[in-house]
Amino acid sequence: VQAESQRQTRAPPPVPRDASFGHSTQLAQLPRFPLCANFIGENRGIQGENNSCYVDSTLFAMFALTDTFDPLIRHCPQETDEVTQHIRSYLRSPIVYHLRKRMFVESQYIIQLRTTLGTWLPGNDFNGICEERDVEEFMTLLFRLLGPVAGLKPYLRLRRAEGGSSLATDEETFILQLLGSGGGSTAGAGSPTPLSALLGAYLRANYLSFAELPKVLIIQLPRFGEVRSFNAVVPEEKLQHPALKDATYLLISMLCIGTSHYVCYARSVDSPEWYFHDSMADRQDPVNIPAVRVVPGLSRRLQSASPASLSASWSPGSSAETTEASTDFSRLCRDLYVCIYVRR
Repeated sequence: VQAESQRQTRAPPPVPRDASFGHSTQLAQLPRFPLCANFIGENRGIQGENNSCYVDSTLFAMFALTDTFDPLIRHCPQETDEVTQHIRSYLRSPIVYHLRKRMFVESQYIIQLRTTLGTWLPGNDFNGICEERDVEEFMTLLFRLLGPVAGLKPYLRLRRAEGGSSLATDEETFILQLLGSGGGSTAGAGSPTPLSALLGAYLRANYLSFAELPKVLIIQLPRFGEVRSFNAVVPEEKLQHPALKDATYLLISMLCIGTSHYVCYARSVDSPEWYFHDSMADRQDPVNIPAVRVVPGLSRRLQSASPASLSASWSPGSSAETTEASTDFSRLCRDLYVCIYVRR
């Protein structure tokens, strides 16, 4: 069986030798990944090692299929800080360049990135190379570290009016953390909660509104480690809510965590297909084998996520629960942690 598995495992693609390797002017022109069947399979995506799944999944969500976050890693001539210059350059090349050009990033590059963060940023507790971290912490670090010089301002400006007071204060942040949503915990209940309902409950409970419509909306769901505050949350593929006025937000990636392991679902804005990435999908000692696969029908499931249909599909013994919803759809709804939306 082991020999058969080894024969079927696709070998990593060769390292490119072209002169434009990772050059910032080439970055935006690189092919979006993955858009054809040749990019699917084993040894695709980012290879995990030593609890790196929080880094692997975050980078795949932010850079594999979208250029939304490319300003973070583009060359900044005005940058003078050696630390941020090195980290920005290393993310651009080899990591993102390899991801888009070769569709594969070896674990050695992620190990080096974590080592660099731990060596130069000891106060951020990234010096434990084998320790698990939170994807929100890692994402926030990238925004805080690389955003200012790149001219990237916080995506969200929220207005708080305590108790309906006319005296409002504005708060800026990159990630909307739905902590203490006030919507009431449904952990253990049978019916999943639409993300829009959770968003509305959080805004009302905290007297918040959007001072301006964000171009990027990153939502972190309420969890405490591996403990979920909700039984299941369904992220609408096209998010609409009165607080967002008439704007529509398209879901482009989702970060999920089950038992201490992060995975990612991602899509391109140009394609209806969703892709699942696991940096440690398999193991052939001494290395992990990352993999990317298509998730058929996931877009349709996310588009038809009405409360009535969700309640029916999650009913014990229902046919939907034993087929579609029992696989990727139910997994992502139960393990969902961070959603990334862009305004259309």
